Order: sequence, then structure tokens, then C-alpha cells
Amino acid sequence: MAILTTCLLAAALALSILGAFADTSGAGPTDPSPPVVEIEGDVHIAEHTVWSDAHYRVRGNIFLEPGGALVVERATLELLNTYSREFNVFWRGGSLLTRHATLGGTETGGAIYHSNFELRDGEWDLEDTTVRYSYGIVCGSAEGVGRLRATRLIAGPSPDTVIMSGRGDAVIRDSEYAISLSSAAVPGVAVFNFPVGEPISRVYDSSSIPGVQYRLELVNTRVGAWFLFVQLLPGGPLAEFHLRHSPSLIPSIMAHNLQGTFQLPTADASGPVPAGTSFTTGNLTWRVPDEPANIRCWGVYLTGQQTDVTITGPTRIAEAMVAAGRLALIGSPGTYDLHASATTLEAGGFPATGDTDPAAGLPAELLLRNASVGHFRPGTLITGQITAQGRGKVTVENSRCANLMLITKGEGTITLSDIEWEGEPTIREHGGPIHIPP
Repeated sequence: MAILTTCLLAAALALSILGAFADTSGAGPTDPSPPVVEIEGDVHIAEHTVWSDAHYRVRGNIFLEPGGALVVERATLELLNTYSREFNVFWRGGSLLTRHATLGGTETGGAIYHSNFELRDGEWDLEDTTVRYSYGIVCGSAEGVGRLRATRLIAGPSPDTVIMSGRGDAVIRDSEYAISLSSAAVPGVAVFNFPVGEPISRVYDSSSIPGVQYRLELVNTRVGAWFLFVQLLPGGPLAEFHLRHSPSLIPSIMAHNLQGTFQLPTADASGPVPAGTSFTTGNLTWRVPDEPANIRCWGVYLTGQQTDVTITGPTRIAEAMVAAGRLALIGSPGTYDLHASATTLEAGGFPATGDTDPAAGLPAELLLRNASVGHFRPGTLITGQITAQGRGKVTVENSRCANLMLITKGEGTITLSDIEWEGEPTIREHGGPIHIPP
């Protein structure tokens, strides 16, 4: 990894200006053809550093270290991933200030490869900033306070959401962006309303969301879609969530050592999930009491060696990560009615920071059967991604598959069999073998 001081960084940038770049999105109106700056390797910002009036293409992670401050003005910051989440921005106590800027992953070769913004301990102050090709702005952690101060945050192509977590502290003004709330299945009844497309001025914190420490304030901000991450407490006291007004919702379950077989309802060709529907996951009962809920798909995130979960079709799963134990996604026999878009499908210890060892972790198994795997929309630039890392094992059988990026790290393995291809696989063996029959 290249640790760049301000002086070395300035020298590297001066040597790497390569000429014009046609895409001026977010780069500011003063220069229709800003210079392109190529940076190889990880960048550690430990001092006050300014990147302005250029298109910065970084083939590595960006770490905002304690005492470091990166200013991005009238510029584009592009992380040159060759698969999603290869390179990300990590706050380690430092700060980022962006004005009239565009930030995110990359589009190359007819495919989008996303990056994360891991605002877990530090600050991001932004105005008139577009986020694109992202799998989320994670605001806060259990250990640190991530502070987001956003005015006119703009959702570019494939921007994902602002994800409230831990002790996050966010104020979002005059913006249009999707929002992810997290909660916990603590005893009692919680009622959720998720308005879409109308200006919201409201605070979301422990007074309205069960079991959280974060604070989110929306000021004159429109939310196009809501995500709800729920920490289940297997074997714990019973809880109820009422989805009272949910015109565009993606819920997710998170649990440690969860066991059981579950059916997660989603909207389908006949319409939203009907009013009166109820179902249970772990210690949490979900109810749709008053009006139909447009549940678009689900996320599933599981840890613990005793994990043993089966999710049956018909349903739609956007993301599934199993760090230990076993998760099976099984469609109905003779169909492919479990739709796994493979925004992310992962088995094995998944890294939470930029320096987690991908070879570490516990045995983990992810099985997909009778499933539709990937993105099948005509003209989509998003490639589904399956990763087996650490001691993870992924098996896909008797399924139909669109374009897929298959990645192994550490001792991870991937095996596909009896596949009806409607795309093609891209293989990245950085660890164990990937088996695909002819």
C-alpha cells in the first residue's frame, strides 16, 4: 500500500495529468474538459489535502486517518474497481469536505462496479455532491461516531442509500436520496411509516426507532425508497413491527445463530403484500395492518457458527451474506421463483474494515437452488456478484443465471451445476477454485 504524504501526493498528481476527460458530471461548470489524474495504490490522508478541478481516478482505497482532511472541490473522484467493493473510502477519524463534486465507483466495459463509503468514525461535510456507483454511505459504528452533514446530496446512477448505524449522526438538507434505517427487535410494538416522494422534516432516533443510538435529521428532504435493517434476537423476547405505510420498502434481517425456515413475502405481478399479512422471523413478528406494503425485496445478513437458515420461494433477495453456519435460498421445485439479484451474495467472514484478513473466519455455506440469480432487466449495467472468502463455500444448482462475477478469496470455493445461462460468468480466483461445468 502506498502511504502518501501531502508532498508526495502533490508530486504524483503533477506527473500523472493525462489530458481531457469527456464526462464532466459533478466536475463543475468552469472547465468542460478537466484533466485526469491517475493514482495507483491505497491513499492515506493524514494531513490537509486538496483535490480540485480535475477527474481523480484512484486504483485503491482511500483512508481518512486521524488528523487528515481531504477537500474535493469541482472534481470527480472515481475508484477504479474491477469488481464491486474492491476499493472503498474508509474514515478512521479523519474528515472529507466535498463541494460541487461527484464520487463513487466506476463504469467500465459496459458494467458498473460499486464502492462503499464507510463513514464509521469521522466527518463528511458535503454540498452539491453527487454520489454514484455506490453500495451505501454507512454512517456510524458501535465504536465511533460518523458525522454526515449533507446539503443538496444528489443521487447519481446506482447510488444506494445513506445507512444509519451505531452512533451515526446525520443531518440531510434539501436533498433527494434513499435512506436506510436500522433497528432492533426489542420487546413491544413498533409502528413504521415510510413516506416516499414528499418533503420530510423529521428526526429519527431512539424516541421513534427501537434499540438505536444514532440520530438522523431530515430537513426538506425527499426519500425515493426506504430500507430497514433489523437486528433479530433469536430466543429473545417477542417483538412486533407494524408496517403501516410502506409504498417502497426493502427490509433486511440481521441475526446471530438464527435457525429455522422462513418465507419472506414481496410484491409480485399481482400487487403489493396485502393488508392483513403477518409473518415471523426469529423473535420478530411483522404485520401489514392497514394498507398493502410494497416490499420490493429483502436482505439477509447472518453470523454465528450455529446459523442454520432456509428461505423459501417465492421471494426476492437482493443481498445475502452468511459469515458462519449455513444459509439456503431455495425456490419451489420446477420453478425459479426465488429471485436473488446477487447485488451481493457472500459466504465467509465479510470484512467490515479495509484491512480485515479475507482468509480469516469460520466455515460458512451458502446454497442456492431453483433460483433466478443475477440481474435480468434488459440493458442493465449491474452484474451480480458472488464471493466465497475465508472458509466460505457457495453452491448454485438447478438455477437460471444472468451475468455473474464469481470471486474467491482465502480458502473460499464456488461450485455451479445444472445452470441455465442467460448471461455469462466472469471468474476471479483469488483463493480457492471455482467449478463451472461446460
